[in-house]
Amino acid sequence: MRLSAKNDLRRLVIAVAMLVVLGYVYDKLSWTIPVNSDNASPVLEAYSIVHGNFLLHGWTTSADNYYTIDYFFYEVIGAVSGFGPALMHHAPAAIYAALVTMVLWVSQSRLAGVERYTAVMIPLIIVGMPAGLMADVSLLGPYHTATMLFMLVSFYEMDRCTKNTRIRDLLLVVLLLAFSVFGDPFSIWIGVVPMLLVLSTYLRQPNRVPLRQLAYLIGTVVLAMMVATIGARIFHGLGGMSFDPLNAAFVTLAALPGNIWLGIQGILGLFGLSFFGAPPASEQAVSGLWHATQLAFVCATVVGSLRYWRVRDQRMGFLERALLTSMVIDLLAYIFSNQPVNIWTSRYLAPIVVFGAVLAARTVAPAIARARWGAAGVTVYALISLVFFLPGLLVTPPPPPQAQLGAWLVAHNLHVGYAGYWNSNIVTVETGGDVAVRPVLFNGGKITPFLWNSSISWYGRPAHFVVYDSSNWGDVNLGTIEQTFGKPNRVAQVGSYYVAVWKRSITAALNT
Repeated sequence: MRLSAKNDLRRLVIAVAMLVVLGYVYDKLSWTIPVNSDNASPVLEAYSIVHGNFLLHGWTTSADNYYTIDYFFYEVIGAVSGFGPALMHHAPAAIYAALVTMVLWVSQSRLAGVERYTAVMIPLIIVGMPAGLMADVSLLGPYHTATMLFMLVSFYEMDRCTKNTRIRDLLLVVLLLAFSVFGDPFSIWIGVVPMLLVLSTYLRQPNRVPLRQLAYLIGTVVLAMMVATIGARIFHGLGGMSFDPLNAAFVTLAALPGNIWLGIQGILGLFGLSFFGAPPASEQAVSGLWHATQLAFVCATVVGSLRYWRVRDQRMGFLERALLTSMVIDLLAYIFSNQPVNIWTSRYLAPIVVFGAVLAARTVAPAIARARWGAAGVTVYALISLVFFLPGLLVTPPPPPQAQLGAWLVAHNLHVGYAGYWNSNIVTVETGGDVAVRPVLFNGGKITPFLWNSSISWYGRPAHFVVYDSSNWGDVNLGTIEQTFGKPNRVAQVGSYYVAVWKRSITAALNT
């Protein structure tokens, strides 16, 4: 007993050390990825919460509001380091570091010796060294990374409960699932539904999980959904922020081939397969082909796991079944829904990478470790992968263009104004709040507030400028600006941006 406690303490110390090291690495890598207003919005929302608006009264956000999952990281880290542009990198890096640490913990939890080493190295290669699209959607946020963290912990705890049901573990699952569903409906598809489906399969195998115990487990998931639903109603009843509806629907038959192609592109991008169109001997091609082996390995794991499940192999416990089911449902939901729009929506497929790595570690790693050169081969593979990963940490990114725009506005004593969404919150955060740029759009008759990741209270202060650019997002351009606010006193060009400036306040014209 004493020896077991010492081993657990040693593993915990290693996990904390790993969390710190990974957090530093991912934070550094995060700065090489361009930021936008989606990344800035949680900084502003966390700032509002920490400064007393605990329910974000007056705010409107998307259905995946992240209030009960990601924002905790933004609030705690922001309270320590400040709510400036660095928080756009610090918080997502910390979340991803926590996810990778949990991935490694779960991967080796039932193994020892060389098998444990191999089970750690496999996900460390696949998930711990994110490349391409996976880095883009993981190291900035919020893009469902915390949701995957909460789901992985839920799977792990529920797996323990199938062997030894304890009230405290069930309560932890209730809290994790309820927080996830409240903050991100995506968790229903990658967590709640897979758990219920896997538990239902045990109804035909009472020798594995007694029916009474199984009833407790299913009841736990149902209770979590009830808590999330009731919690949302109470939250709104108390004046909490509004959530825009998800507007999810099945894909039309005509759009189905496009979804399938986007799904293929997304999975390739998430695994770092970037060799298409590159010269065969280029670094891009070599790196992409190298990452292709990881995709092939995960695909082989999925095929093998389906066979293990069919023959009731002992390698397929609740956790492994939940991971596999989640991956399959995630892919099917992506293909048959209206959510795929462009390659960026491939972030919804990230669980295939993360959960696939854990599944491989728990089902395949022991066999690899028992092979003659298995552990040595994994080590060599990891070192080569590190060669491809490390150069990304040495890149010195140029300052974001929004920072240049913000500096110009501060220098010209322009502190409150409007812009299309993608030029609004990001400039506000890049200036540390010295400039407040509020999102607007043209509704066909005039420019109006754009209530998306924004607060209605923002639009009362006197404003003197509008920013627009060639993207014409929201139809915010010189023509619609003059139609709403009248002719500006001057229009200045700052890099790729244009700033229309008035000597008078234009706020009244926006709100009438």
